[in-house]
Amino acid sequence: DEGQEIIRIADRFVEIRYRAQKAVEEELSLAPRLPPLLRKGRVLFALERGVGARLLEKAQQRFRQGPPPVGLNEKIRLKTACLHWLGKAEDLMDQPAIAQYLLGIFLEEFLAIFFRLRGFWLTSPSDMLRFVSSRDPAMGDLLDRFLTSPSLTERLELGRQLADLLLQDVPNPPRVD
Repeated sequence: DEGQEIIRIADRFVEIRYRAQKAVEEELSLAPRLPPLLRKGRVLFALERGVGARLLEKAQQRFRQGPPPVGLNEKIRLKTACLHWLGKAEDLMDQPAIAQYLLGIFLEEFLAIFFRLRGFWLTSPSDMLRFVSSRDPAMGDLLDRFLTSPSLTERLELGRQLADLLLQDVPNPPRVD
């Protein structure tokens, strides 16, 4: 009752996941990617009549409720994680390939934090930048400049501006000396 496979239909790949009903019900309240994914889900086969339709209805109801709110401690944790990757990239400017790699991790973390702090469900990776730009044009412009910047120094500066813009209302973590 558990498994997954990817099949090709014409020019598209389709991911098929097999899950037990109880497992899906538990994951609906915990997994942040599941409600948006199941929003457009279709039941292809069900042993028991109506079980799949009920699960999809629960997923759609969970989606309409929105993601859980973010508490202050989690906001501080998210800010710390975001600034950690940016700081690591700044520390390793003398090794440009590693710094660029770390900036990629920073970007992934930044986008996840944007969705979490703004109370949006995660979108597919291919739609994330378009979604951010449609919700916050200034942030979208900075992201575009960050992604197309030719120099590492400029990318680091734009990364700092992105972090400052997104995390301006989040307090700094307390110092532990």
